[in-house]
Amino acid sequence: MLSDSDKNIVVNTLRNSAVTQESIQGASRTLAKYYNCAKEVVQLWQEEIYNADEAKILPLMYIANDIIQTTKRTGSNYVDAFLDCMKACLRVCAAINSKVVSKLKRITKVWGDRHIYPRAVITKLNGAFNENDMDHDGTPNSTPDPSLLVKI
Repeated sequence: MLSDSDKNIVVNTLRNSAVTQESIQGASRTLAKYYNCAKEVVQLWQEEIYNADEAKILPLMYIANDIIQTTKRTGSNYVDAFLDCMKACLRVCAAINSKVVSKLKRITKVWGDRHIYPRAVITKLNGAFNENDMDHDGTPNSTPDPSLLVKI
């Protein structure tokens, strides 16, 4: 369980991130320290996504990508925790800043190529970018309102 000071560290790390390799990797290393509390860390990350402005979407997604890939060698805590909310978060990210959709699709492609998640899961995640998603999870199209989101 994360202490209040640990929660503050996680939130500040996420809020102070930028789209630079140094920032992303530094944030990922900081979050990796809380591997055994991955679900709590991902919950805090999800809240930051829901409250993000256009400029914060990519750094937050790049941090998720980096920590998913780097901690996969250790185990599946972060891989599983992010999967629980990723489709809804991808849909929110696309709604907040449609200009980053191609970069978000690239992230999901990398996860498939590197076998982070099975192809069927990647296909489901990519449904977040399609308003006519046949495998719709109940997540409203083009809305960043987290109270309306449903996890996959």
